[in-house]
Amino acid sequence: MTARRHLLGLLVCWGACGLLACTSPFSSDLDPRPLDPVERGEYDGARPTVTGARAASTLEVEQLARVFYTRIINRRFNSIATFHDPALRELFASPEAFADYFAAFADALSVAHFEALRPTAAKLEKVSVLDPDAVLVTIRFRGQNSLPLRWWSVELARTDRWERSEGRWWIIPGKL
Repeated sequence: MTARRHLLGLLVCWGACGLLACTSPFSSDLDPRPLDPVERGEYDGARPTVTGARAASTLEVEQLARVFYTRIINRRFNSIATFHDPALRELFASPEAFADYFAAFADALSVAHFEALRPTAAKLEKVSVLDPDAVLVTIRFRGQNSLPLRWWSVELARTDRWERSEGRWWIIPGKL
């Protein structure tokens, strides 16, 4: 009887440790997985190429772009949790603007054959200054190929327009 109690106690402790290991202070209710430093915006990779007359004024938009695009990494874009994530919505002026961006991006990932519509890496390639309040940000996403018997990765280059309005930078989505 005592050995059985010890075994039961050991199993309960083992199960509790497993549950505690799955929690993270950086997770949200919609997406309970723990975030890595890149997803928290702590990544400081190579700087992109900057073109245009006001190259010095792009530091703020570069930092915001790094944070936003690293949040996209390893997210499934055919998931309702990703669509409702407030961290992805904060750089869009309205819910409709985010919905337009989300739909266009999910469609582009599907056409490029990304496995589970999930980019696994992103590289900020270029920031082109159009005027003091508008820039084009070129980003290259990489992911696993969803086509059968294709072991190589796929890429998607995307150029997004960012505009400053009322002191904030916003992503201006294109339409499908």
